[in-house]
Amino acid sequence: MSKSKTEFVFVSLKSFILTGICFFVLFANLAYAQTAEQGSVETDKKISQDVVSPGDDLQAVLDRGDDLLLKKGCVYEIKKTLKYTAPRQKITTKDAEHISEYATLRIADANLMQLIDSAQQNYVVLEKVILDGNRYNLGTVAKNEVTGGGSQPPMVFFGCPDVGDKKVVNRVSGQKVADCVFMSTRTWSSLQVREGASGCIVENNIFIGAGVDPRGNGRQKDEVPFAWGDAISCAAEKSVVRNNLMLDPTDAALVFYGAPGSIAEDNVIATISRESLGAMNLVDPIVYNLDEKQTRYDYRGTILRNNYIDAFGARIHIAFPMGPGVWVPANKDKILVGAIICGNTIAGGAAAYGFIVNGVDDFNVYDNKSIANYSGIAEGQRNQPPDEPGPFIYDPQRMGNSKLQKEFVPCERHVLHLLRCNHGKTNELGYRIYTYGEYEIRAVINAAYLEMLGREPSQKEMEDNIDWLQKTQSTADQLRRKLLETKEFKSKFGEVASEDLHPYRIKLWINIFDKIRREYMKDKGRMPTAKEMYLTAISRLDRTEHKPVDASTLNKKVMCGYQGWYRAPGDGTGRDWVHWRDRNENFWPGRCGVDYWPDMSEMDQDEKYRPNQFFHKDGSVAYVYSSANEKTTVRHFKWMRDYGIDGVFVQRFVMEVTNEQDEPAILSRVGYNKVLEHCRKGANKYGRTYAIMYDLSGMPGNYIDQAMNDFRYLVDIMKITRDPEDKAYQHHRGKPVIGIWGVGFSDNRNYTLEEVEKFVDFLKNDPKYGGNTVLLGTPVYWRSLERDASKDARWLDVYRKADIISPWMIGRVRDINDIQPMIKNVIADDIKWCRENNLEYLPVVFPGFSWKNLTGKDRPIPRRGGQFLWAQYRELVNAGATMIYQAMFDELDEGTQIYKVTNNPPVGDSNFVTYEGLPSDHYLWLVGQGGKMLRGEIPQDFPKRE
Repeated sequence: MSKSKTEFVFVSLKSFILTGICFFVLFANLAYAQTAEQGSVETDKKISQDVVSPGDDLQAVLDRGDDLLLKKGCVYEIKKTLKYTAPRQKITTKDAEHISEYATLRIADANLMQLIDSAQQNYVVLEKVILDGNRYNLGTVAKNEVTGGGSQPPMVFFGCPDVGDKKVVNRVSGQKVADCVFMSTRTWSSLQVREGASGCIVENNIFIGAGVDPRGNGRQKDEVPFAWGDAISCAAEKSVVRNNLMLDPTDAALVFYGAPGSIAEDNVIATISRESLGAMNLVDPIVYNLDEKQTRYDYRGTILRNNYIDAFGARIHIAFPMGPGVWVPANKDKILVGAIICGNTIAGGAAAYGFIVNGVDDFNVYDNKSIANYSGIAEGQRNQPPDEPGPFIYDPQRMGNSKLQKEFVPCERHVLHLLRCNHGKTNELGYRIYTYGEYEIRAVINAAYLEMLGREPSQKEMEDNIDWLQKTQSTADQLRRKLLETKEFKSKFGEVASEDLHPYRIKLWINIFDKIRREYMKDKGRMPTAKEMYLTAISRLDRTEHKPVDASTLNKKVMCGYQGWYRAPGDGTGRDWVHWRDRNENFWPGRCGVDYWPDMSEMDQDEKYRPNQFFHKDGSVAYVYSSANEKTTVRHFKWMRDYGIDGVFVQRFVMEVTNEQDEPAILSRVGYNKVLEHCRKGANKYGRTYAIMYDLSGMPGNYIDQAMNDFRYLVDIMKITRDPEDKAYQHHRGKPVIGIWGVGFSDNRNYTLEEVEKFVDFLKNDPKYGGNTVLLGTPVYWRSLERDASKDARWLDVYRKADIISPWMIGRVRDINDIQPMIKNVIADDIKWCRENNLEYLPVVFPGFSWKNLTGKDRPIPRRGGQFLWAQYRELVNAGATMIYQAMFDELDEGTQIYKVTNNPPVGDSNFVTYEGLPSDHYLWLVGQGGKMLRGEIPQDFPKRE
């Protein structure tokens, strides 16, 4: 797909050679733009005293040389292009500050495509106006070329036009477009700033929708394919494009046609519902030719920096294409010269290709970052597939003397035509059909649910829609229209006609942006940056009200144990495969330490870590995660919220957080601190609770002071239990809860009763660090001092000093039939004893057990599809339990986890257990139901899932 737009002039620059090095061009550019912005744009203007009303002759005002001052909030129907007639003229809404106050200039003639023409006037200004192409009422104007942009005028035109084959003699300077909203463009570009101009400024604008993507998303009901479009097309020299927010372009958000010395900085580009072929394009060999053979084109001093690109809900085919061949293989022998690309970020789940280099010279690409997911191979050339998607790829034969950051990898096949828009099959409307990428399809569905229903899809909704979209090759628009018809949408937002989908969406986004800008002005005395506004808006798409868990009490709570102990190479902890490996520290098929394999389908690419030689049945790589990855741990708290689980006890292993004998020990402590910080963030973000539980396992004698020092560190340095902004830390009886696990066992532990008692006294009574509610994790037979418990009767006095007793039940019951006898013979009297001694009783439940891969012992405790776990909940509630400890949220080693694991584990020498065909979220759901039963909200019968 070429950008051969006919109005651009092929220029031979025989007599025009840019001199000086790149920095000279950059500083000249900045000085020029600053002069344009601060100088004559704002001074020596003739200002009209009259505000025009809808129905007035707007062009007559401009013809007089006056500024065109529009009334706040009014809509002006435009049937003929408005043209500036004098230097320094301004079109603006008088006294408007907020978007909702802007006047709207709206196309009202079905044959009109261009709203505004700067008419080669110097220093003219367009600001604080909504520019409405009215696409969804008027449709588009037919054109001969139907497979891309070009051959039509832009909605707003700045710069110089063509005169035959010659460029206009008089050049224009200092034109400015600021604080406007562009929407519903009917043509190939919302804003064009042509060659022949310099020192122009495009800043602080919002663009919502430009064109239709190859699948037909964004289409007006009567449109003929294709009509994709840019947000901004710029060939002007020494100009600045900054702090603009561009949603849903379809050709590219910003195209620099050479534009030597121009800068694009601090912009945000996001695909919410429509695919965009590019985000920021440096691909066109059209103007600013450097040689007679027309093979080298001038991009010297052209800079793309600090821009944020988010493939949030639709594919961005190539975020930063650099070089003609990436876009059009026929141009692969042409070279672009001299651009700088630095400090940019690519994010989102629907990315395809990131920073791609093929056909450049003297480019400098550095300090860019990718946090996106990439999927869905491009078309490439017929019968010649290109490289698989990825963030940094270059052709080593076509990079010239360029400098590329270290993340770049050479292409394996080729990086020509990395688009999906020309060769795919077409549907009945003529739009392209392609299989969605692995990550892309999840992003499409998630964005549609957030935008239309104000919430994320459930796991079942996600899986059902993946199946539907892939089988039917339906579009994101079709999914949104399906959601429009649901009872949920109508009850939340009212009736919206199918053909009004995009006008509804535009209104939704404008209202969100307007509210955010008002809040910033009120609270901070300034407007938000484009990135601040965008990220805040994305966070507000989820309009579901989630009541935070009451962190003041454990009563009627289900609290999970959270190990947080999985590590992987590359996770930043310096620890390799911790708890994935077996007891001999091996992790490969036949030698591993987990019996289940985590479900990684929802994880982003930067949450996936590739172990050695583990593959699924279809040959795909079996990845694992790291608890040290913030996204993953915070995601776990989202799951807790989604399924109604109250919170977690974050395990704090004394020998992992206090031992400093060598580097691995120090790294271990740092890793656990990091996980704890992630848990705090996740709990606060998703309205869950968390508390610390010290695990004394493996602790030597005379060591308890080290555990106490660690708690001092948590309080003094990490502000655990003391941070007024931390609303999620779990309290009970008016005090923070601290657990100590491993108390009173009979297995010859090296630490003593006296040391445990000292720790309890410290946590309860220390003048600075005391004042806590103390939970003790004990053996099952703690009260009777038999079997798994120490026979030393002094332990009963230690227990009385605590506040909560929580006996470890794992393996003490092995079948449903064991539960009632355990309740009758042990637990009922435990509860009674605790009440008599003013203690709380926190019983432990578990879903099943398996640790063959870790130990070689094959004696599992079957889950029975959740019946075993549910029977524990039911009998404990009937026995009078008021709170429950769920073991465990994430314990794959012993197979007690309740979080999502796959039914498609790796094949090979290690045998893995599954949930036997049940959904991967089955036990999360079931534990949430257990909490409801504990609170008396549902019957005690085994629940049925809809």
